[in-house]
Amino acid sequence: MYVEYGPNKENTYKHGRRVYELSPWMFVWDSDKYYIIGYSKTHRKAAKFRVDRIAAPKLIELPSVPPPDDFGFKTFLKATFHIKEIPKSYERPELSSQEKKMAVALIESMDTPFDPEVYHDEYQAKLKWRIRSPVLRLLPRRAKVRVISLILWMR
Repeated sequence: MYVEYGPNKENTYKHGRRVYELSPWMFVWDSDKYYIIGYSKTHRKAAKFRVDRIAAPKLIELPSVPPPDDFGFKTFLKATFHIKEIPKSYERPELSSQEKKMAVALIESMDTPFDPEVYHDEYQAKLKWRIRSPVLRLLPRRAKVRVISLILWMR
């Protein structure tokens, strides 16, 4: 049986609670949903079903129907899930002289070794100063209030 979700997120059975028999071939994940692909005896062809919409699945001991030798999984997936072929080659976009200058400047800015002494962590310095400050002693003893007050005080 197959369900679909109604406007209030309730399950409603499709096709009069028809029972589907499926010989599974593969699982596919697409757009945050899992699908099972296989031969559907009901449809008499390859079909896909969303796994979260299958109601009360049962494993039955019947011979499975394997995919035909000439079955094109790639073609089926592209047609069913609208998968686009990635081009094997592409044209490189032409860069303007300004884009090239920016790329060179960016790369050159990264060729010097990192020296942490050059940088000053202002947030950490303010936090240490606030922690050592006598004003904190005036805050209530509850840790939650201390954290919230400290965060608001840092702004």
